[in-house]
Amino acid sequence: MKIVAKPLFVIILALTAANWNNVIPTADAAPVPKAKEEKTNREQFLSKIDELEKSGILPEEAVTEMRNHLQAWVNGEEDFSHYDYLSPIMDYLLFSGNYDQLPDGLISDMIKLGAPVTSIGTPLHAACLEGSVAAARKALRAKMNPNAQFTHQVKGHGNEKSFSYTPLKLAILLHPENFKLVQLLLKSGAKPDSGDTLSQNGLQSMLVKIIGSKKTIKNPEALARTVQYMLEAGVSAEGKTWMGSNGAPPRPLWYACKMANVPLVEQLLKHGAAANFVDQSGGMMTREPYLHAACGDTPEQLKILSLLLKGKANPKTVNAQGETACQYAESKGYEKAAQLLHAGK
Repeated sequence: MKIVAKPLFVIILALTAANWNNVIPTADAAPVPKAKEEKTNREQFLSKIDELEKSGILPEEAVTEMRNHLQAWVNGEEDFSHYDYLSPIMDYLLFSGNYDQLPDGLISDMIKLGAPVTSIGTPLHAACLEGSVAAARKALRAKMNPNAQFTHQVKGHGNEKSFSYTPLKLAILLHPENFKLVQLLLKSGAKPDSGDTLSQNGLQSMLVKIIGSKKTIKNPEALARTVQYMLEAGVSAEGKTWMGSNGAPPRPLWYACKMANVPLVEQLLKHGAAANFVDQSGGMMTREPYLHAACGDTPEQLKILSLLLKGKANPKTVNAQGETACQYAESKGYEKAAQLLHAGK
């Protein structure tokens, strides 16, 4: 075998290229003191609070609380890991219904700048908080646990409550129309009954939040798809019996009727919701029969009334005022609905 010797200048050039940064230091390659880099990161993090303040979506007291602690952190006076700096954001997002106003990518940017994952769960939690399918897919590829929980402490009125959230719970509560995100989580092993008390009642929790916050559903079919995937994953179409401060919430079909969401009603009936169920338990929102809840003369309401009658809903069932659905429709001036209900008898 013939060995060909490389010219000496070729060897020297290769060695020089391999160690170029060590041989000839440049301004760009100059090491940055770790402390200075950390302080820069902290200042960038604090600038995110400026962005939040300018957006006007957080209460002033929440911004002030975050700013005080973060400034102390920037100055090295507080240990970041010992305080949940994102809790004011979480409080506002989860309980105000205005989470869709949050600037895109803000939470994930804050986490990249140094927020402890314990404050908001895993990166998968952050992806679901923002409703990002792409970020969730990336987190799942990195083997993030789709059933991981984080516990959020809420203080107020002299007491403290703990809420546990799974990525799936965040997805269905904050982004009910993002069925692709819900589908991805379920296909990746997310369990609606992961042990989180809210997840066990996820369907009702989602619908309660939509009605309670008066959130506008822009795409009724998308919401129905989200519910479809939940039902196919084993969530009960009749919901769960759980008690809140104002009693047990209505069953899912009642909410679907109140929202006049035809595809949602169809999904619930298809998966076993009883069209003739009447809840007499009282409590939060004195319960109406489904026919009464669906009453109205819009095309969607008339379609739902037809679906309920076809599903054996009894038009003779009365509400708390002793009115049948037909009498209720007449009292409200819903002529088309009254005719349909009269024919159903």
